[in-house]
Amino acid sequence: MNEKQQPLGHLGKNILMTPHCVFAGAVCLVLTFLVYWPAINATFFVFDDSVHIYGNVHFKSLGFQEFVLFWTNSYESLYIPITYSLWSVVAGLFGVESPVPYHVLNLVFHAFNSWLVFIWLTQLLNCLPQRNKALQHRNSIPWIALTGSVLFNVHPIHVEAVAWVSSFKDLNSTAWALCALIFHFAYRSTTSKRKAKQYKYIAFGFIVLGVLAKPNISVLVVLLAWLDRVVFRLKFRELIVDNALLCVPSILIAYISVQLQPSSYLHQLPSFAERMIISVDALRLYAVNILNPVALSFDYERSVSNVLNEWNSELSYKLMLLFTIGLICLSYIGRIRRLFSVETLGLSIGL
Repeated sequence: MNEKQQPLGHLGKNILMTPHCVFAGAVCLVLTFLVYWPAINATFFVFDDSVHIYGNVHFKSLGFQEFVLFWTNSYESLYIPITYSLWSVVAGLFGVESPVPYHVLNLVFHAFNSWLVFIWLTQLLNCLPQRNKALQHRNSIPWIALTGSVLFNVHPIHVEAVAWVSSFKDLNSTAWALCALIFHFAYRSTTSKRKAKQYKYIAFGFIVLGVLAKPNISVLVVLLAWLDRVVFRLKFRELIVDNALLCVPSILIAYISVQLQPSSYLHQLPSFAERMIISVDALRLYAVNILNPVALSFDYERSVSNVLNEWNSELSYKLMLLFTIGLICLSYIGRIRRLFSVETLGLSIGL
């Protein structure tokens, strides 16, 4: 099958040079600097920036030994060597006295992430069943994807990640995660076995980089399996077998992180059950903030103790947990899809 006959989710040879893709990249770059330009003149933030950047002793006498140190040791109970490596480059070129280069780095990565969102949404919309009239006209898909990309770019919930220098680890890990999503969709869409194998291992590589940028990206494996189910209609057994390789970097890096943590810090970590409760609280919190982005803050005081206390006293958390479990179960029940579009509901919540 030639390139023109490839399924529409396939990552073609010149996809990055199509007029729509180039235009979307320009829009994302210009929009990011227009909207977030005030952050360029912001100072370092007292929380975390003093630890990670201008108070980081390894950046003040930067050398090869300090660079390697971030890969062989945790720093401030974090094992994020990719993020520290990029910060090391900026510190070596511009020093740590001025926050401007670090703010520019955040803006560039946010613009890049917005552009990646455009590419992935284009793939996603092309892979979805054409039940919606808007999706039946292929020429409209790039504009729908661009709208989603712009909303992603300017949504107030991203201000913290873009304006706070220490939140670069979030922007950095998101970039690798979006690249993994794009190549995973290309892997699922192509009919060429050779290209499918290439795309699969490239996606695997991006997941490794994402976990090394911030371990939270390990949950991407669950998202990919869910998308395989609702978009590509894979069976449960296929999901487990085909995505098993993607779990390897998360497990390996989690093990390395635990080994590199001080023993005193490990005793403070929440249990698995507590982590599940905190995850449900995070879903509830960010769902509310996305739909109603007012009174946003860098600290919502969602400590483990606060969340657990509210979990024991409020019914809303238990209902949120039941809703989440119910949504997952509905996504795997084939007959329900004939009654209503669970995929549309689930993807809307996921986006």
